[in-house]
Amino acid sequence: MNEVLSEKEYQHYIRDYLVQHNGFEDRTYQLSEKDALDGPTFDMTRAMDPELVIRFLDTTQPKVMESLRKLYKEKAEDTLLNYINNEVCKPGGSLIDVLKNGFYINGQHVDLMYTRPATSFNPELVEKCEANIFSVHEEVWASSKERIDLVLFLNGLALFSVELKCNAAGQD
Repeated sequence: MNEVLSEKEYQHYIRDYLVQHNGFEDRTYQLSEKDALDGPTFDMTRAMDPELVIRFLDTTQPKVMESLRKLYKEKAEDTLLNYINNEVCKPGGSLIDVLKNGFYINGQHVDLMYTRPATSFNPELVEKCEANIFSVHEEVWASSKERIDLVLFLNGLALFSVELKCNAAGQD
């Protein structure tokens, strides 16, 4: 007889597979509902993991980040995260567009991802592509009443939300 996985078991299986076989970073934390709404790794308002966004930018574009920190001082990271959110949400803007093309802030071009180069002739491009950070979060609170089973991120930006249901358990 086949054993039916519960929703939670299936969720853990997907997360573990992404981490073990696809190099995803596990960003799941055991938080209370109150803490999880705006926990240490997820900004519900911006739908991003600020720590990973900044880590990616510090790793791949240190000169740009240094320039922005000089200009904005202690508010540099928050200003940058707000700017990214505004670029995504502006009329005619989209997450895909910002990921593919980047954006300018105070004359500085910021890239939010790097695609795999056609060849390995340019080691700098290969290194930047390998610096992309894929991550998975479990039980992400989208609002005070809604929780998402899994969210997949690229460089700290939420790309996919996954809501799992177990038909054998009567869910639809």
